[in-house]
Amino acid sequence: MPRTVRDAKLETRAARDRLHTGQTPHFKTLVPGKLHLGYRRKKKDLPGQWLVRHYLGSERYHVAPLGLADDFQDAADDADVLTFADAQRAALAHKQARQRRGKGKTVAEAIKDYVADVRTERPATADDAEQTAAQLIVPMLGRIKLTDLTTEDITDWRNALAKQGARLRTKPGEKQKLVDPKCAVTNSDYDAIESALMESSRGRWFLSEYARRIRYTDTDLLLSAIYNSVAYLANQIGGPPASQPSQAVSNVADVCCNNKLDDTDQHGPQTRSHEEFVSRY
Repeated sequence: MPRTVRDAKLETRAARDRLHTGQTPHFKTLVPGKLHLGYRRKKKDLPGQWLVRHYLGSERYHVAPLGLADDFQDAADDADVLTFADAQRAALAHKQARQRRGKGKTVAEAIKDYVADVRTERPATADDAEQTAAQLIVPMLGRIKLTDLTTEDITDWRNALAKQGARLRTKPGEKQKLVDPKCAVTNSDYDAIESALMESSRGRWFLSEYARRIRYTDTDLLLSAIYNSVAYLANQIGGPPASQPSQAVSNVADVCCNNKLDDTDQHGPQTRSHEEFVSRY
């Protein structure tokens, strides 16, 4: 249900001159709950602008400009300058034009119009919306007319998307590949993911960082396993005292400590020195 609009006095120049300036428009109801005429004046020394606002439902509105108000210049002197009466007629004509455009329009056509409107101010957003819609929305809902679109259609579309596997990046013109959520990632899938990540600098950084952290984890696990094994063996055979470690333990310590990662990297766990390793046994 639309919110109740407190009508502003927009009929005369003097009435509009008393309104607050700024980004927030002042509205007057033309069709209750459906159509409003708006007026916005950013600065006192600039003419205001007429707007039309359509109620779309669920507290959503579509606002569009109509033209400049006749605050300083008479409408007869410039076709782009509108009086209050001219703005009323333009708002009603705008509503009728929207109704005509909406009849028989499909979801794909509506998305195309939306992308065209957004592209004038936010090209990057328009490109992203166009690509996302082409991949996820148009294949299932594109041919349905807006007047025939139901809640069940949208629910079925959402559930179908949820059942699909993860989308893999593909080359231009190549068929989109999906990962089956019930199957483990195959070698070819892994190679495709790695190839996609290697295409960008952040992807290459992620792979390098991931490999570094895995190496730290594997090294720490290996050292812990060796510690436990050597301690068990020393306990079973009454191994040498800590001051005289066996040559085998010393060799293992040398191998582990020589394979440590760069000490300048402070993000991972530090490896143990030869002395620390040997002193435990």
